[in-house]
Amino acid sequence: MLLMNDALVAQRVFDHIANGTTDMGDQVWREPVANYRQQERLDREIEQVLRRFATPFCPSVALADAGSYVARRAAGTPLVAVRGRDGVVHAFRNVCRHRGMEVAAGSGCAKVFVCGYHGWAYGLDGRLQHVPHEHGFPGLEKDQHALVPVSTVERHGLVFVNQHGPIDESALEEFPPLLADGQRLGGIVQGLGQAWCEEVRYDENGQLLTATLMDYALPRAAMFPRFELDMTCTPSPLNPLGAKGIGELGTIGATPCLVSAALDALAPLGVTQLDMPLKSERLWRAIRDAAAGGTR
Repeated sequence: MLLMNDALVAQRVFDHIANGTTDMGDQVWREPVANYRQQERLDREIEQVLRRFATPFCPSVALADAGSYVARRAAGTPLVAVRGRDGVVHAFRNVCRHRGMEVAAGSGCAKVFVCGYHGWAYGLDGRLQHVPHEHGFPGLEKDQHALVPVSTVERHGLVFVNQHGPIDESALEEFPPLLADGQRLGGIVQGLGQAWCEEVRYDENGQLLTATLMDYALPRAAMFPRFELDMTCTPSPLNPLGAKGIGELGTIGATPCLVSAALDALAPLGVTQLDMPLKSERLWRAIRDAAAGGTR
């Protein structure tokens, strides 16, 4: 079976949108309910997928300073990610090498991680630094009892971890453009939908007529042509990442753009004002009223 990467999948979706088509199976497939409820299947997915591929663990901004850490479970395993004094993010199994107790909880900032059971202390690099009553552990080699590291890569404002083996960084390169393009396209369609078809309606008794998505018109992919996207990158000076919100970008400009285009098209007919949504009947009435001598 041929597996497509994210870019090919996205292109295939866009092609279907442009052509008004969809993928069809050779026969009706009924998914067994057990596939959603089997503990054995879940265990296999966790072990063979979630623990063996790069997965986002936390946003980089959560680890802004040296000593900043986030501790949580990832695919059932307690992990802690911390920014070291060298500025690099490291991640470890959040398990003391003595009795297996977690050495960090939640998020915060620390100089060392101290196990609450017997006080074993670990540095930000995971090395075992201090053992209370160390004389009671003859032959203990601290270098052999550091926190167990997991592969970590910081990319695109996120910290990725892989609990089994190194991270293939090349697999992360297509990650940001795909997300950014999807957010921008979604924002444009949302803004156009507001101008074109979205409307809250009530009857003469004040009862809401568009209370469900069966009645409330939402923009659909098949309603729109292919969009060509471009960008100009100007990092924000207001945060360490230089990040800006992108989802609202298309939403803000698309609505007035469509309304202005409609007004420009109808201006020769005397139309000077249009109320959203720009449904066919509303446009027809505006043209009719203008032709009758009024200004609308």
